[in-house]
Amino acid sequence: MNIIFVLSSFAHRAGVERVISDKMNYLAEQGHRVVFVTYEQGVHPHVFPLHKSIMHIDLKCPYFTLYRYPLLIRLFKAHFMKQVFSKRLQALVDEQCIDVLVAPTNASMFMGEMMKIKRVRKVVESHGAFVKTMISDHFFANVAKKMQLRAIKKCDLLISLTENDANCWRKYVHNIEVHPNPVSFYYENINRIEKRNRRIIAVGGLNIHKRFDRLIDAFALISRKFPDWHVDIYGDGDDKRSLEFQVESLGLESYIHFYPSTHQIVVEYQRSDLFVLCSDTEGFPLVLIEAMACGLPCVSTDCPFGPSEIIEDGVTGLLCQLNSQDLASKMAWLMSQSEIYRMEMGMKAHKAAARYQKEIVMKEWECAYYSVMGE
Repeated sequence: MNIIFVLSSFAHRAGVERVISDKMNYLAEQGHRVVFVTYEQGVHPHVFPLHKSIMHIDLKCPYFTLYRYPLLIRLFKAHFMKQVFSKRLQALVDEQCIDVLVAPTNASMFMGEMMKIKRVRKVVESHGAFVKTMISDHFFANVAKKMQLRAIKKCDLLISLTENDANCWRKYVHNIEVHPNPVSFYYENINRIEKRNRRIIAVGGLNIHKRFDRLIDAFALISRKFPDWHVDIYGDGDDKRSLEFQVESLGLESYIHFYPSTHQIVVEYQRSDLFVLCSDTEGFPLVLIEAMACGLPCVSTDCPFGPSEIIEDGVTGLLCQLNSQDLASKMAWLMSQSEIYRMEMGMKAHKAAARYQKEIVMKEWECAYYSVMGE
């Protein structure tokens, strides 16, 4: 199979980039010919390693630069850039004899152009919750999203990561399959690194959707009851300073700490006692499965979409409502249990995470890509 993946860029350390690189590397290892296309990579280096056989080509269509122009000039340049994108991508598809073109929903700027490419089957992957990626309160943004949705309807297959997200898409797209993303690592025997005393870990981009402010407020409600516990948050983002200010204003500087994203996140999971996910929405919270794969009990908001399809409430973790009070309550309950109880819940979580191993999940994705070819 000759398959092409399209992303805007491969320069930012984020979930979609990591998952796409894992998929491309797996397919390349299985002997498939993989071509990786970006359109605004520029001179930035690859954020994750790629298999040596993968061909990467940047189409040099930096859509993000158009914001600097007045509206009319911006519209003209956008139209011209889309024509250039279409011409270059079609030439690449023909030259490389591509069978399947794969694009995530967040490659939205050229979705219409990708769906018009000839002599190739198109697969769209929904890596973000429908309610977040396809609906907006702003008029012009909503118009753009409706145009994107109209384009996506023309795809040969849409793959969603969760059943709840798929149910949203089914109102508009008929050919849908549900497959989760694979976890990057899974160890049969968990390496028991000496844990930092009473450590809660949270991982993700420091932005409004991840709602680390909710976690900070929740811990503030219970910090006096659990003075020997602390929270370590790993991630980068524009909201870091405001979150640090929130911590300072609550007098929690000794209890809540921020660290940049790291390649050694497995080690940090293994040094922790509890994982917390506090988001408002998730496409598919891979960090939750990573923590479970490392044997951590988890507390997660029951947000759309994903956590309720991953956690068995009360068995492999705890689900809470989307507010600080219930998050604090669930955290406090688990923190007050014995270490043995938390370890037992963590082992159940570890066993449940086995379903997301790359060797299992990627066979499903491989079959889905083959299916649009009629094989």
